[in-house]
Amino acid sequence: MTDEKFLKEEMTEPIPAVEPALDRVESTGGSQGNSNGKLKNVLEWVKFVCITLVLYYFLSQFVFQVNIVQGRSMFPTLKPQDRVVVNKLRTTFSRPYDRGDIVTINAAKLDNPDIDKDIVKRIVALPGETVEIKDGQVFVNDKKLPEKYLPSGVVTELIGSYSRVLLGKDSYFVLGDNRSHSTDSRVFGVVPAKAIMGYLAFRIFPLYSLGRVK
Repeated sequence: MTDEKFLKEEMTEPIPAVEPALDRVESTGGSQGNSNGKLKNVLEWVKFVCITLVLYYFLSQFVFQVNIVQGRSMFPTLKPQDRVVVNKLRTTFSRPYDRGDIVTINAAKLDNPDIDKDIVKRIVALPGETVEIKDGQVFVNDKKLPEKYLPSGVVTELIGSYSRVLLGKDSYFVLGDNRSHSTDSRVFGVVPAKAIMGYLAFRIFPLYSLGRVK
């Protein structure tokens, strides 16, 4: 009996001394693990947000951006509240624009203090060409400009002092499709290439008008 009692005491006495120590170690380790995990998640989220913002800035500055059309100077081609995608790659890589392109123009780079917001117009004459407005028509290099994008019967009035203009290097002449309600090169003169932000590539809203902008 004495041996049996001694054996039981040997088996049971160390347990109270060991269990609390293990409990303390496991509890402390779990708390640190949770804190480290939360910190890691926060850092990953901050990293994701920063990368997203940098990518968005890069794309909107140099590749494309979505604009909302305000006003009716390009009616009926564009209507108020149309959502359009502006392709900026030509400006980014200093590539020339074409006649007929509808472009977004940086108002801050125009020599006209009355225009304080970016505007949308159509290019009708290119660098090195001579453009003239007479008899309600547009002439480029003394030839009448065919403008199939305009409704029949539209008259282009001379509303400024730019009746005949020889375009210099990197200069464009722009007009609004709604000729009677447009402030364009007839008023503020030629547009330098550096003022063109990009051309309107697609209309994405309203959905029934989804597609290329011409």
